[in-house]
Amino acid sequence: MLQRFLTRLESVSLPHLSRSTLCLSVMKRKVDLLTITDPSTPISMRKSIVYISGRVHPGETPSSFVVHGFLDFILSALPQAQLLRKRCIFKVLIPRSSHLCVVSTKTVNSIGKKYKSI
Repeated sequence: MLQRFLTRLESVSLPHLSRSTLCLSVMKRKVDLLTITDPSTPISMRKSIVYISGRVHPGETPSSFVVHGFLDFILSALPQAQLLRKRCIFKVLIPRSSHLCVVSTKTVNSIGKKYKSI
């Protein structure tokens, strides 16, 4: 659902949105990074950088909806969103489901211990 939303956003060609590939996953799938800011704000003006990430683990599907809602807001024409884009650079790591779980019945935690999927 979020990927379709991003594809639609790219077709609109918003000046304050850029999408790039951050890296490739272990499964050689693209990990996308969105950068959202007001490009007309001078570089000399110091902007805060805000990093947003969601759905690090496969069971965290609600965070996909949170990221989707955030993108809806920050890309809107609302005055609050415009002000935030002027003052900040938002870096949004696009949530993906766990690529490891797609091909395996086991998941691995951060220290390498294997757990059986339910």
